[in-house]
Amino acid sequence: MVSVSRRRVYLVLVAFIVFMGSIGARLVTFQVLRGAALEQEARDERSGDRAVPAQRGTIYDDHGMVLATTIPMDQLALDLTMMTTAQDGGVALGLAGPLNLKPEDILKRITDARAGGLKWLPIQRRLTPDQSAQVRALKLDCVKTDSSCIYLSPEPQRRFRLAAHRLRQLGSHRGVWAGTAVQQRARRHAGACPRGI
Repeated sequence: MVSVSRRRVYLVLVAFIVFMGSIGARLVTFQVLRGAALEQEARDERSGDRAVPAQRGTIYDDHGMVLATTIPMDQLALDLTMMTTAQDGGVALGLAGPLNLKPEDILKRITDARAGGLKWLPIQRRLTPDQSAQVRALKLDCVKTDSSCIYLSPEPQRRFRLAAHRLRQLGSHRGVWAGTAVQQRARRHAGACPRGI
């Protein structure tokens, strides 16, 4: 009877060692061998980075006059990989009107960019909202795939009043701000200082 119970103890001990060994092997696999990859995968699932362009607000003085404001503008670029060389002339002709450029000049820039091996060609910066709307309204035949070859990316421009530049040079203590605002109001009422930016 003693040998049967010893055999059972050994059998349970061997089963326990096998069980703990398999758990240990899995721990080594997940913690040591695949630990870095699993950690990165978990981080990617929980968090991510994305660029959010900040909207800058309008800055007013203590009398409600605008000192600085942001004007929405765009930058226009072409993705030359989405266009064929046969379509270059049509794209140049279509963009010439809204951009107030000659089609020959745009076509020359596209041709030179292709000759230089460029895939991305900036065409014009600081497009006004009207120009951007005209470009968006164009129905150009420049697409080899299902995405467009024309890209408008936001490029807001900051505008300052002349008085704001002077204030920055003089300093920003209360006396300078108040004195300049009073002088501006006096000039504006006299007709010497136009209102607006």
